[in-house]
Amino acid sequence: MLIDGEVIASTHVLDVRNPYTGKTVGYVPIASKKDIERALTLAQQAKPLPYDERASFLRHIATALVAKKELFSRLIVDETGLSFKDASHEVERAIGTARTATSIVERPMRTYDITLPYLASNVPPKKPILNVIKEPIGLAVAITPFNHPINLVGHDVFSAIAAGVPLVLKPSPRTPLTALAFGKLLHEIGLPPNLLNIIVDDGEHTAETVADLVMFPGTELVLFTGSVPAGFSLARLIAKRENPLIRFIPECGGLSPFIVCEDADLDLAAELAVKGCFDHSGQRCTAIRKLILIDNIADTFVNHLLTRLERFRYGDPYNNTNDMGTVISAEHADGVRRRVENAIKYGAQFIYGGASFLDRDHPALLPPLVLDHVDSQTPLVLSETFGPVAPIIRVKTIEEAIEVGRSPYMLAAAAVTKSREMALRIAREFGFGQFSWNGVPGYRTEAAPFGGFGLSGNGSKRGVVETIEAMLNKRTFYEH
Repeated sequence: MLIDGEVIASTHVLDVRNPYTGKTVGYVPIASKKDIERALTLAQQAKPLPYDERASFLRHIATALVAKKELFSRLIVDETGLSFKDASHEVERAIGTARTATSIVERPMRTYDITLPYLASNVPPKKPILNVIKEPIGLAVAITPFNHPINLVGHDVFSAIAAGVPLVLKPSPRTPLTALAFGKLLHEIGLPPNLLNIIVDDGEHTAETVADLVMFPGTELVLFTGSVPAGFSLARLIAKRENPLIRFIPECGGLSPFIVCEDADLDLAAELAVKGCFDHSGQRCTAIRKLILIDNIADTFVNHLLTRLERFRYGDPYNNTNDMGTVISAEHADGVRRRVENAIKYGAQFIYGGASFLDRDHPALLPPLVLDHVDSQTPLVLSETFGPVAPIIRVKTIEEAIEVGRSPYMLAAAAVTKSREMALRIAREFGFGQFSWNGVPGYRTEAAPFGGFGLSGNGSKRGVVETIEAMLNKRTFYEH
């Protein structure tokens, strides 16, 4: 853990293991209840960086991450089992996020007086004069997942620095090494103590740790990315606070449909399907979870997809020629296997990956799995299957495709078609948080609003701009 700018020792440590080799890659001190209270209290008392120093500091972070890109990439491979390609891309995204935060802070009047948009006319009245002022909240808590161990951490940390808000971070106990190394780097380049404190739990007492963070009286904002059950538990916990009216921004996963229309460029569609299903070992909340094909182009599309997979490599994540490494753990891989086996019982057919479905030497390693003729009512596609699976669902019409793609998980979707009108129609009928026309559901820029509805989220948005805004209070001041 990292508190008051220092690594804090503990009698209890977390053994972090590589999912591919099973070997220990690091030990991390586990926070006690007293450590958590100290981290929160000191953060609440911390003074932010002066506004005119924030852009410079964020720029330094980006430069430092560029210099240490390989180190962080290796660290991510160590604790996640992601391929070196995926890990490198993750660090590149974090660098881009730091630069995005820098550019936002460099815009004039991002905080303090923001009156102009609130005036009823272009000519302000003489009296009373309206002033709208933005000021940072006192303390934010961020709970981050294993699948993006530096970029999602970066989104919250960079936004907090930009807004001038102290942050206490609880990374996933699966991936604490990257977060702690990142926190140390920030302090090395001059982040004042307690603007970022990091606490780590052992995975068995996560609920208690989260409760300590959320129930702390000074906590004003909770940022959360994780599963739907965990998000629900967190919402119920916040409701039990003495003051439950704090800000809560959850991102609870997705079930992204990817529709390939009759007029689609099938080679492009196959390229996007490989990327959308298997990047990050399929462990992204915006990964393709339903590959929906119009019947009369389905066979041709499948041929394009299998041709592309002939060039796809998976295996040892440290081998930088491999496109895909492991999932986060052997237990996680078993859960994916069980869902796939259930889908096969209901008529789905393996067309790729079935021969090496079970790797006894590396139980966290799954091949890219492609199943055809998947029943749209099987658990594989009714809730999020967090792994490298491409479930093909065949339909006869675009109306049926839209119906199959509907879901209470309303985060992201995509369609491949030559018709912009068709893409707009599908996007409108889904009503999800984001939509890509001729792209993968997971495409996003780091500044843009990101977040879903339904089971995916409460409509509040992430992305650097929106997260900074969530960390600021607005006040009005009238001069009579």
